[in-house]
Amino acid sequence: MTDWFARHTQPAGVLSGLDVQMPRPTAELIAALDTNAVAGVDDGDTPAPQIMAAVDRAVTAVLTAMDQVGLIGTEGHPLSERATTANAAIARRVATQGAVLLQNNTRALPLTSADLADLAVVGPTAKSPLIGGGGSARVNPDAGAVQSTLDVLTARGADVTWATGEELDGVLIPAEALTQGTPIDGTYGTGQTVTVKAPTAGDYTFALQTTGSGGQLLLSTATGPVVASTQSRFGAAGGSLIPASDGRTNDTYLVTLAAGQEITLVVIPAAGQSVPMRLQWVTPELRAQRIAEAAQAAANAEVAIVFGYNEGTEGEDRASLSLPGHQNDVIAAVAAANPNTVVVLNTGDPVAMPWKDDVKAILQLWYPGQEGAEATVDLLTGVVNPSGKLPETYPADQDATPVSDPANYPGTDTTGDGVPDTQEYTEGSDIGYRWYEATGTKPLFAFGHGLSYTTFKYTGLSVQRAGDELQVSFTLRNSGRVSGTEVPQVYLGRGTASATPTIQLAAFDRVTLRPGEARRVTLRVHERQLSVWDADADAWARAVGTRPVLVGGAVDSIQLTGKARIR
Repeated sequence: MTDWFARHTQPAGVLSGLDVQMPRPTAELIAALDTNAVAGVDDGDTPAPQIMAAVDRAVTAVLTAMDQVGLIGTEGHPLSERATTANAAIARRVATQGAVLLQNNTRALPLTSADLADLAVVGPTAKSPLIGGGGSARVNPDAGAVQSTLDVLTARGADVTWATGEELDGVLIPAEALTQGTPIDGTYGTGQTVTVKAPTAGDYTFALQTTGSGGQLLLSTATGPVVASTQSRFGAAGGSLIPASDGRTNDTYLVTLAAGQEITLVVIPAAGQSVPMRLQWVTPELRAQRIAEAAQAAANAEVAIVFGYNEGTEGEDRASLSLPGHQNDVIAAVAAANPNTVVVLNTGDPVAMPWKDDVKAILQLWYPGQEGAEATVDLLTGVVNPSGKLPETYPADQDATPVSDPANYPGTDTTGDGVPDTQEYTEGSDIGYRWYEATGTKPLFAFGHGLSYTTFKYTGLSVQRAGDELQVSFTLRNSGRVSGTEVPQVYLGRGTASATPTIQLAAFDRVTLRPGEARRVTLRVHERQLSVWDADADAWARAVGTRPVLVGGAVDSIQLTGKARIR
């Protein structure tokens, strides 16, 4: 199938193997192809029988897939009932197995009964879970499936004090802060303009909150850029992925203002609609108050847990690697107030962590889905032992990455129109984690990294040829006190081979062991991993030479080293 609107020729796509064009219905693709087939045209190059054969193949593939999942039957045949219980169990298992324990100093996790008896929890997503990202990462949960992490903790016997820390709702902008107009809090069918005067200097967050079809917040004029939207920012549902406390769709805009500075805002409801709309703000004083409340709650507790997040989505670049808003300030304040601070991250990608050395533990939950609250508490309390590994590198500095050179990203403006139009690719085959190894750049957390509540020991490496492949064997032992799952990884170094990456992941497995249990693990390195692409020959070629074979729990945590001669 295609990505959205990715087909540009007809019927060349189906002749090349295309079955479904997204997001159009299959019938439209078939009809268009059939028209071409009847006319017998493809710029005059493709005979009609060949086109029809391709259409038949595509239709057969689609109908076969539909039949396999029970979508073809007699008229009125009911679909199977949704297996909500079984699906929830799978969602919970995926969330727990995918989570990555990034840091766990002094074994701060799992939480003990004493920790749970006196717990401070900070962050809006602890109360309103961020279960998915925007766009194609959005999660549509089963009705009633999503629980608050606070509620799950309480149900398991924890004594929890919650503070929002990062204020997202704000308060209604009062009349005394408006130089014209009245507070926006009602149902509107036309645009409303207000001019806000900042009483003090600092960061102000303006929050547009709507129900129904939504609206847009524009800066200065109705023809200016949209700075917040509850209509389309994250797809059809619009707005932030985190609703206001009363359930309204919420989106925000952050701006730094001087004392007495004025800013004119225009709020416009969806075209042709009467929309309940509210314009609120977070002043510097309110923000400082919320951070102080979070720090006080942490100071009064045995353990503090801070939930951090970002709202990743397609079609929108991140401005930086920092957590959005003032979350870093919240985490820093909580960590200063309580040395036993744990950070739980709901992000879809790496983030900067200026507070890393000030917190005890960091648990990356990603976007955990509809069972995310239960999964989070399972991991925090040790019901489940973390076993996930990072599929990407977390850079220590956003200026020290494979694309830190502006010539790589965003690129060079060669035409003078202010828009980069040329990007350079200079890393060769050392992309991603390979670049960090090739340049000796130390990351914040390396590719493959992931801790456990137990420990694992690697011994007895054996590297042998097995036909055109390598057979890598070793003994893996759970040397800790609880059952756990390790993901052993095999890497190939460059050695005397030419044109290969500095290092490359060649094989991995997932092994669950009881305390003290040992298992002989054998991983096969396939021939493709021993080859490089020869552009001149337009084919894969064996990378001949002696190459290091490295085994461990991450690219920077190698436990065993051997070598293999590739002929």
